[in-house]
Amino acid sequence: MVKGKWSEEPIRGSFEPIVSDKIFNKVQAILEGRKPIISGYKRNNPEYPLRQFITCPNCNQPLSGSPSKGRSKKYPYYHCYNKDCSINFRIPVDRLHKVFVEYLKEIKPASEFLDLFQLTVEDVHNQRTENRLNKSNELDKRLIKLKETKSKLIDYKLDGSISQADYTFKSEQLNSQIKEVEYELSTLSDTEEDLTKCLKYTCNVVANLDEVWLNGSLDIRQRLQRLIFPKGLTYDLSNFRTAEISSLFKIIGTLKVPSYNMVLPGEFESPSTP
Repeated sequence: MVKGKWSEEPIRGSFEPIVSDKIFNKVQAILEGRKPIISGYKRNNPEYPLRQFITCPNCNQPLSGSPSKGRSKKYPYYHCYNKDCSINFRIPVDRLHKVFVEYLKEIKPASEFLDLFQLTVEDVHNQRTENRLNKSNELDKRLIKLKETKSKLIDYKLDGSISQADYTFKSEQLNSQIKEVEYELSTLSDTEEDLTKCLKYTCNVVANLDEVWLNGSLDIRQRLQRLIFPKGLTYDLSNFRTAEISSLFKIIGTLKVPSYNMVLPGEFESPSTP
């Protein structure tokens, strides 16, 4: 795949490609700044799913994760790696996971509201589908008329009723109109065929946030975290705070960030005590 001399569009060469189109497009996306390059910290350890997601309550830097040596073995900790931070915040992994799961339980919408949300979305979808079908029927009729007009134009040209210049002008005009209508029809294709399945799956996940997170892989956990809290969370050993909640919960309209108070015994550890 090469860039054309007189065009920015890529042109497929006649030789065997060194890399696939997929890899080529990924590299181009990175070079053009459309896709972030994965940095080292994103190669996460499954033991620390909340790393880079929970932030320090003092300096707001994302927490890191690493083992801390105890008397007989190493213990996993989340900790602030900012050397200029004055509190040296750190917390055992299992304790932060426990309060995070409890927090997920607290923010789950009630089942009756999820049912109402699902019905509302399906109703809106059905209305959009009806509108799309009506629009599609109108465009189909218009396309038929345009093609009939073009067919008559060809007949007029063949029997000499119109000049070549008039035929060319009108033919180009009709071709442009036909392409426009065909494009509009293509944009009306149903991209929501599996909406019901997707909606049920989404509601099931939202209804079981804590269980999905507990039983999920690292990828599932991190995707779920960012789905709910796009800008992460701050935990100060008594409360979770966030700058933004997912639009999904805003739409459902039932998410009330609780006055959450959960401090576990011995939760704030000194650096020397695992």
